Amino acid sequence: MHGVARAFAVVVVLSTSLVACRELLPSKKSQAGWDKPWFCHDLDCPRFTIKNTTTAYQTREYQSEVWAVTHVDALLYSEAVAIGFKRLFNYIGGENEDHKKIAMTAPVATKIVPGQGPFCKSHFTVAFYVPYALQDGPIQPTNKDIQIVTIPKWTAFVYQYGGFVVEDYSLFGKAKRLHEQLEEEGIEVNQENFIAASYDPPFRIQGRHNEVMLMASDSDALSVLT
Repeated sequence: MHGVARAFAVVVVLSTSLVACRELLPSKKSQAGWDKPWFCHDLDCPRFTIKNTTTAYQTREYQSEVWAVTHVDALLYSEAVAIGFKRLFNYIGGENEDHKKIAMTAPVATKIVPGQGPFCKSHFTVAFYVPYALQDGPIQPTNKDIQIVTIPKWTAFVYQYGGFVVEDYSLFGKAKRLHEQLEEEGIEVNQENFIAASYDPPFRIQGRHNEVMLMASDSDALSVLT
């Protein structure tokens, strides 16, 4: 399947799921001292402090918080996200020990460990942030392929951009350029993987927000997301 056709197929799958997601009402619980950025819209999203902003990237310090994660081995980012998203969407849709619907959050975050070659599968960890109201008592999944994990406080170097993610090479290219920029500045980051974050449903055409993140090399979050 050609790249554009493959991307369109994934958009159709995720659009169908996210339309249904309107029934999973977003959490309205406010957080004292935390002003969500515009790109979270009305969804709960992970809390962070901005440490520095340049024309090339933003440095953020994320709090220690709880996520639902699932692991996928695949050749393509679009394939892995479709598989991981479906698992996690089913979890928040009621496939959990409490048989309850859980509010949708943002972003859909995916840690990517590139394969050893162009015909080797990469390892993907697809993650949903657990809503504020459930951070202290997350509902457990019934699917053994989903884990609830606490990611320790970590530092991220973030490149932000709009539009749609169509091809894997665009993600890898953005991560490579960000790494080169940080290397020029003498900033050490993990070189084995990076994170792609998407904040918008496929049916949102304007004002889309995506991110590519590199983690500080001393981040304890790396071991949790492996």
